[in-house]
Order: sequence, then structure tokens, then C-alpha cells
Amino acid sequence: MDNTNKSNKTVELHDVKFLNMDVDYIIFFASIILPFANETAITLTKSGLPMFHNLYRVCVHNDIFTLMSEACKKNKKLHCTNGETFRSIFIDAIAYLGIILNIGRNTIKYGYITGVVSGFVLILCSIVFTNLYLGQIIHKIKDILHVNTPFMNILIGLICIIILVFVTSVLQHISSKLFQNYRIDKINEPILENKTEEKILEYLE
Repeated sequence: MDNTNKSNKTVELHDVKFLNMDVDYIIFFASIILPFANETAITLTKSGLPMFHNLYRVCVHNDIFTLMSEACKKNKKLHCTNGETFRSIFIDAIAYLGIILNIGRNTIKYGYITGVVSGFVLILCSIVFTNLYLGQIIHKIKDILHVNTPFMNILIGLICIIILVFVTSVLQHISSKLFQNYRIDKINEPILENKTEEKILEYLE
């Protein structure tokens, strides 16, 4: 029995459906939503609801204790438990998985340059911008509206994240239009210029 052909057999997943949705649609939504998993977790943690109190707590992990002052080392409230460390790693891993899915999908569909540019846009929006400004924006909106209840904190935070997801999607769409006809690998990258969607799909298949 020849095991070589069996091991090299291509597994076709493009026709697989989950909840009546094609795999490509699932990957598309996951690649846009998952990168914001940690910001969603932070919003829930800071909402004030007890059930989310330690979901994504800001604390110090064991691996950086050596960089802390003696006063911080003695303050046990700053230290992460094993459970808190695991949750933060798991949530961050989900976010990074979303970024990987996004870059991989756009690279396959549009080429290396579009994949890199759209991935850079996603990193700017989901990591850089959110770390620097999202918390301040949410706080200012709450001050303007004079609200500070847990449910309003969650609602405002999620609305801001949804807007950011939409902005990211629009910017990625623009970048794909700008760079989709630039190629680095003339053999493996798709040629999209002057081709109908049907021809593009035939080429990718």
C-alpha cells in the first residue's frame, strides 16, 4: 500500500460550511473581529461588573519581577495569579490569531504587498491606536454623557470598538484596491488587473 499519495492528498476545505456559512466568510469575520479581542476583554474588565472583574486584569507577571522595585515586589495586589496570567495569554493569543488570519487571507487573495499593507493597517488600528487612545476616548465620552454605570461602560466601549472595526475594514478595502495589482512573486501571486471576479476565482482555484 502506497502511503505517499495518501499523505500528500489535498484536503479541500473551501466547500465546508459552519452554521450555513462558507469557510471564507468565517475567516473574513474572524480576521476583522478577533484582533480586537483584548480590547473587548479590557472593556468588560473595566466595566465594573463583578463577573468580569479579573477577566483581563492589569497586573505584573512573574517573568518581570526582577525589573520591579522592592516596594512593588511586596505589593501582592500588583501580582498576577496563574489564572489571570493564563486568561491574558489566551485572550492575546486569540487577538494575534485574528491578525494572522487577516494577513494570510489578504495575501492569498490579493498578493504579498496587499497582505502586508492590510496587516500593518490592522496592527495600527487594533494594537497601536487602541493602546494609546481608545481608553481616553471612552473615558471622555462617559464624561460628556455623565454616565458611569457598568452597562453603559460596556455599551460605550463596544460601540467604540465596533466603529474601529468598521474603520479598519474600510482602510483595508482601500489598501487592497491600491495595491492589489502589485506583484513580487510572478508565479504564485494572482494577477487581478482587468479580470472579472469569475476569472479571479478560476485563477485562485
